[in-house]
Parts: sequence; C-alpha cells; structure tokens
Amino acid sequence: MDKAVGRILRRETAEKQVMSVRTETGTARPPVPPPKRPRRSSTDAQAVELAKLGAKIEKLYSMPMDVEWTLANGKFAIVQPGR
Repeated sequence: MDKAVGRILRRETAEKQVMSVRTETGTARPPVPPPKRPRRSSTDAQAVELAKLGAKIEKLYSMPMDVEWTLANGKFAIVQPGR
C-alpha cells in the first residue's frame, strides 16, 4: 500500500485455515470451509479504508502501531491498538 496516496501496490491472498466467529459466550475459532480458504478477506476499497485508518492512528501516536480491527455491518472498528 502506498499510504501517501491510498493506492494498493501489490496484493497477496493467504489461504486461511481458521476463522474467528462470535458466539453467545464469546468467540470460537472453527476451521474455514475449504471453498472459502483462498478467498480475500477484504475488497480493495476496504483495504484502502483500513490503510487510511492506520495512517490516522499512526499520526495520533506519532509512530507506526499494530492494530486489530473488525468489520461489522459494513463498518470498521479498531478493537485493540497496541505497540
């Protein structure tokens, strides 16, 4: 990602083995069904939006940050910023 202009330079898609899902008692990590394993987790537009959020967080803390995020109902939420 070119953060300065919000442009994707290269994209790689890893094959996912497990996923996190919400349950009534918290979360679970079931296996990803084989047909879904090679699918992208986000669209290009979502990746650009995440990069913009990351840049805002980086500016706020005056340094790069490792963040965890979630997507629900079409909106991103940062759930755990950290160093």
